Amino acid sequence: MMLKFTIVLVLIVSEDVIGLPCVSNEAKEDFDKSRKDLTVVQSDIGDVVNTLESNYQKTIKILESTLKNNLGTFKSTLNSMGKKLKKLDTDFTVLGKDFRNCVQQYYTVTGTVMSDNYPGRYNPNTDCLYIIQPSPGLYKLAVDVFQMADTGDFLQIKDSPFGKELGKYSVSSYIPVALSSQFWIRFKTNGQRSARGFKLHWSPFDFKDLLSLNCEVNRWGAAINITLLKMANLQVNYSDIYMTNPDCYGHIVGDKLLFNQLYSEYTHFYITYQNNLTFILENVTHEIPLECQIFKDDRVLHNHQIDGNLELDDDNANSSKESSFHVDLYYDSELTQTDDNQFSGKLVYRITVKEDHYDRYLSLAQCFLTRKKNGIEETLLILKNSTPLLENVIVRYLENGGIVLEVQVSDNVSSFLECEAIGKSK
Repeated sequence: MMLKFTIVLVLIVSEDVIGLPCVSNEAKEDFDKSRKDLTVVQSDIGDVVNTLESNYQKTIKILESTLKNNLGTFKSTLNSMGKKLKKLDTDFTVLGKDFRNCVQQYYTVTGTVMSDNYPGRYNPNTDCLYIIQPSPGLYKLAVDVFQMADTGDFLQIKDSPFGKELGKYSVSSYIPVALSSQFWIRFKTNGQRSARGFKLHWSPFDFKDLLSLNCEVNRWGAAINITLLKMANLQVNYSDIYMTNPDCYGHIVGDKLLFNQLYSEYTHFYITYQNNLTFILENVTHEIPLECQIFKDDRVLHNHQIDGNLELDDDNANSSKESSFHVDLYYDSELTQTDDNQFSGKLVYRITVKEDHYDRYLSLAQCFLTRKKNGIEETLLILKNSTPLLENVIVRYLENGGIVLEVQVSDNVSSFLECEAIGKSK
């Protein structure tokens, strides 16, 4: 028996759905366009992401390569430093053995170092090391005394144990000033002869050390040491070194930058000059004060009259109590005989600076001697720039700064001595 089924589909449609409007063709076109634009944006974002990822990978590779290279260099540097330190330890060990019996060390900012037994003679077969290591800074090492017996004895100066040699000196050597932050000085002698040795001193370097000043009678002179300027690593153009009043630039002669100028101020007793040496270093202006002062009095006189045994010294002859010089007349070189009866063919003048002016050096620019015999006067220029011009004139210098002027003459007649004297400040 066969069964038959009948399927009945019942369709229920909501009123809300039936109420929706249909999409227009214009709206559909806008929707399609927006969809395309979003697709383009999505594609652009994808490209950017891919580019960033690619750049990131490249950057990682570059960093890895750089780190590997630097690591290799760093390892190589460490190995090199290790070898150098090992060599330095070895060198110091050898250095200690070489000078174990004669090593002196100094740490002060100023001081003096001398050879053994100074000022007596040094020992033969000496090999000593003097180490000067003051606080950080630039220092100058200058020589006070240097005397070697022969070429087998020498003094060697370095800026470190195995560093730059600042100089090596032996017999008849001129030793210039050395500049460094420290000094390693080796003094070695042979066993043949001996001498006084050396005496050195060190102190902090100052800009004034570059300058030397010379005060003469008619002009002054200043010089900048170019060699020291370079040793101090001062990068200064010569055009940046000048005098300030008035502006004056120097000229180079050898390793010196020279300045010369006449004196600008005069008084009866003094020639003075003051100025500043200015130089510009790394846009900073530095000044070194300059001052020359020379005591000048051209009235050193002595009037020796035989008639009446009258003798006038410079005070009376000059009619001035402000004279700084005194003249005495003797008849012997030993400066003991003053009686006219002791005349023995010479007039000996002792010219000295008075006690209240002992701070001055005496120098004679020129001297005239006038002698009167039988009513006739004769005047002779007997000395110029402290040098005798006649064979019968002798000049001697005393320890107290005085001058002895000895003139050989045939007879003892009235005489008048007139000198231009310069007394330089000590």
